[in-house]
Parts: sequence; C-alpha cells; structure tokens
Amino acid sequence: MVLIIPPPHIHVKSSDGEFTITIKDRLIEGKTSSRTIKIINAFMDEHEDELMRLWDKVQRGEKINKINR
Repeated sequence: MVLIIPPPHIHVKSSDGEFTITIKDRLIEGKTSSRTIKIINAFMDEHEDELMRLWDKVQRGEKINKINR
C-alpha cells in the first residue's frame, strides 16, 4: 500500500473561483484572479505559522474552524 500525503495547503473559495494553495511553496491548483492570489499570499505571509499549526491539527484528526477573512 502506498500512502500519498499532500503537502500542507489551504482551500480557498472566493467570488472569482475556488483553488488550493500550498502553504510553503504557494503552488496553486484551480482558477482564480491574480488579484485574489495577491490577497491570499499577503494573508498567508502574515499567518503562515498559524496555518501550519492548523494543518498539523487536521493531520492528527482534530476539528478546526474555518478562517473567514
């Protein structure tokens, strides 16, 4: 059996699309505007440590609350 674990990432829903973005490398899967990406990158820059703590909680099976911006 092969276990594939995705890199730490967040799911983003905005008025112009839905996408995932990795926390460390900022690789994007999905579609959205460059403006939204700029806003999300700025948010992630400011909150990267918190996002990684939340990722770790999810990996342990703990429930987290949605982050609303």
